Amino acid sequence: MYKCPFRFGIILDFRYIMIFEAIGTLQPHISHFKPKIMMSLIKKIIVTTDFSEKSLNAVHTAIQMCQRHGAELHLLYVVETSKVFPVEGILAPIANINDEIMEKDIFMLKELTRSINEDKGIACTCHHKIGFPVQTLCETASELDCDLVVVATENEESSLGFLFDSAAYQVLKNANCSVLAVPAEKRLASFGNVIFPVRTKNDVVGKYNFSRAILKLNHAKVVMMGLLSKPTKKMDRAIKDLLAQLGQFMEEDLIPYVSGVIVSNDPASSTKEAGEHYETDLIIINASTKRNLVQFFAGNFTQRLLNRKEFAVLCYKPKRQRTIPQQENTFSTQMAFG
Repeated sequence: MYKCPFRFGIILDFRYIMIFEAIGTLQPHISHFKPKIMMSLIKKIIVTTDFSEKSLNAVHTAIQMCQRHGAELHLLYVVETSKVFPVEGILAPIANINDEIMEKDIFMLKELTRSINEDKGIACTCHHKIGFPVQTLCETASELDCDLVVVATENEESSLGFLFDSAAYQVLKNANCSVLAVPAEKRLASFGNVIFPVRTKNDVVGKYNFSRAILKLNHAKVVMMGLLSKPTKKMDRAIKDLLAQLGQFMEEDLIPYVSGVIVSNDPASSTKEAGEHYETDLIIINASTKRNLVQFFAGNFTQRLLNRKEFAVLCYKPKRQRTIPQQENTFSTQMAFG
């Protein structure tokens, strides 16, 4: 049995209690679920850039992932419609504006794409479109059948809290696949320390099947956190069964881990504090965009973790077939360099 090199202990806090148990003390839960053959499910990655520092940090992370997973990279630059087409009552030579923007942006995209192809050895394609950034990104990801969307988070939290959705959260709500949110001010090349929250109502097996190649290729050390809001015997047994099941999977994949249960009425804060304590690079969660009345103002679990400055957040959602009709007024330029 693969033994985890981590130290084990008890962390006490006013909001939660975490008890990490050694692998040997866990009783494996026998299940008909089995991880798929070790193969990366990430074949195509799309990332947007406007050549700002935060977007280039996201591009850097996407490049590193493509190299590890052998995936294709798609660079997308979106010129907002409002910056190209004049507002009502203002006349402007639209054709000239388009030509100037396209000439400059295509040149920069071409150079960046060529550099990635030649220096990084990645199959890279760039796309230039005019439209609304979030909608265009999600539509393009669907059209290209991408497996992962990489976005940069905001530099600062909104003063209005969660009353209005962040750009990353809007992408998550509309994307047809999983989304990786990268901190604006960090250039993450790998994910060595990972937190894997486990909740009974989520598809944790699907999340693990999607992310297991990420864990393996990054030689990650994993902290599995069972999250409970009400410590009933039934829920306690269910969460421990899930932890045991995932633990068995990780042992078979030779992924080092520790596991434990957190009882908290504020699971987002507990997860964030654990992330800070373990100097986490990545937190892997199930994407959830449902909100009750309180969460409409305070934010749900996903929202409260998505725009963290300390770590990246991978939001898993099952990939679905494209259902968004193509917009006739969307302009696109694509280039590929072999």
